[in-house]
Amino acid sequence: MPITAPTVAQVGAILHARTRASDGAGGEESGTFTANTRPTAAQVTSLIATATADVHMRVGGTVDDDLHEAYRNCVALRTGMLIELGFTPEQAGNTTDRTTYQSLRLDYGEAVRTLVAQVNKRLFLRRVPEPEPDEEDEG
Repeated sequence: MPITAPTVAQVGAILHARTRASDGAGGEESGTFTANTRPTAAQVTSLIATATADVHMRVGGTVDDDLHEAYRNCVALRTGMLIELGFTPEQAGNTTDRTTYQSLRLDYGEAVRTLVAQVNKRLFLRRVPEPEPDEEDEG
């Protein structure tokens, strides 16, 4: 089964505070990106594609079906990082306070390391041949 990218709503769940309408329509958080948020849903969709390519380059290999949700989570976190870098660069570069970007970067780093380790472990185990039974064991 092919891996599906996270939805705009899944990225919005990570960056809930960024889902406020930017057109003066009350500033309520919607929980997802829309045509009225900054960034817009279309911009987030484009960043999801970029983040998917980034994660694919880090992970490589075949990702088993039971790891797809972890893969989507990595892409969503990476997308959040790209949003913070592109839309609030002054906060992303802040070194004195813990920013959303820094939190996302730490979460992404841990998540992608764990995913890469699982993918590599499974690839290794597929390549290791089964041991031949000893003749004495057959006996």
